[in-house]
Amino acid sequence: MKKFIAVTVILISLAFSSVVLGATFKMKDGSTLEGQLAERSIKIKTSYGEASIKAQDVISYQDGVIKLRDGNTFKGTILNRSLKIKTSTGSIAVDPLKLLSFEL
Repeated sequence: MKKFIAVTVILISLAFSSVVLGATFKMKDGSTLEGQLAERSIKIKTSYGEASIKAQDVISYQDGVIKLRDGNTFKGTILNRSLKIKTSTGSIAVDPLKLLSFEL
């Protein structure tokens, strides 16, 4: 019975950690963070204008290109002053200009 409880606790812990550790964020200085984007939206400036994108719709960002779940992409500059990333140890605000890429 004790083994069953221990295994259950471990599985629940792994499930919660996989929720928090959803994406890999790579910084231009070589640093990486594992976590989730904790923003409601990302503002981006493209050559056609500005757009506000729901963060839950974003699956990746690289070389100024944001890819969405529906297959659409936006190329431009992120206008948010910072992007909040929720990690297993807490939250951190990242300057988008220092962000190289992230992918779920």
